[in-house]
Amino acid sequence: MGATLAGDKLTLKILGKDFTVDSEGNMMSACHNNVWVMVPLLNYIISSAGKDLSGKWVPFRELTNGIVWSAFFEQRFEKPLKQLPDAYPDLIEDMICIFSGKPEETNFDSDISLVLYPLPKVPMLIFYTKPEEDLESIKP
Repeated sequence: MGATLAGDKLTLKILGKDFTVDSEGNMMSACHNNVWVMVPLLNYIISSAGKDLSGKWVPFRELTNGIVWSAFFEQRFEKPLKQLPDAYPDLIEDMICIFSGKPEETNFDSDISLVLYPLPKVPMLIFYTKPEEDLESIKP
């Protein structure tokens, strides 16, 4: 599962930050806790099989229930995320540092590709292609 256990406390890295859950389900971290972090983390702890990563990237829509959630994911995550480097081109480097992202070599044509780990064994590959002349920025 990619966690460490000390007594009754399980600690996992989420976007490079330690989050600890005790046996009562209480969550502690140096970051703020909210439902968008707590629910996926508790679900991950309960349902994680601890399998190793396959090394194969899969689009969000191909995940279980991905088709159902893909429009919501695009509106609430992809579009706002794409606006950040459009408005602040140097911000992507800060994001890599803040969230422990790592540049990733891929076969896709993009200006930036990086991997973030929202959960220890759940990597997220993010692409960004800078805007050119009359073309807005894109994600491949």
